[in-house]
Amino acid sequence: MGTTKRLINAAASPSPRERAAFAGMSRLISCLVTEQVLPALYFALDASETLARGFMLVGSIPGRSGDNWILHADNIFIIVPLCHMPVFGRGTIADTGRPIELVDPLDMLPFVYQVENQESEEEWVRRFLFLE
Repeated sequence: MGTTKRLINAAASPSPRERAAFAGMSRLISCLVTEQVLPALYFALDASETLARGFMLVGSIPGRSGDNWILHADNIFIIVPLCHMPVFGRGTIADTGRPIELVDPLDMLPFVYQVENQESEEEWVRRFLFLE
């Protein structure tokens, strides 16, 4: 079973170095997505009890099957929670998420996750969304 690793330590009071690291990383992530170097998908969350309205999954998505993107844990570059919805690209992908065209680095919450090890997509999504 795979695990996620937090790349940024989002303590209650982050140090100046941690804030600077996240500021730089969020701008880089935004550029990768906005310039379409890496595709990104948005997944909505029930925001009633969290700061995150949803999360952005950034990665190399090697193929499409009809209207569905083919996702595998080993293709995920990073996962970032967002406090606001991004600007969406054309189309809606009902089963997996919505393609992101533009994302504001200021909308990213200071948690950046990277997937370690491989597991089935269903196991990973269930664990990530705390369904298990």
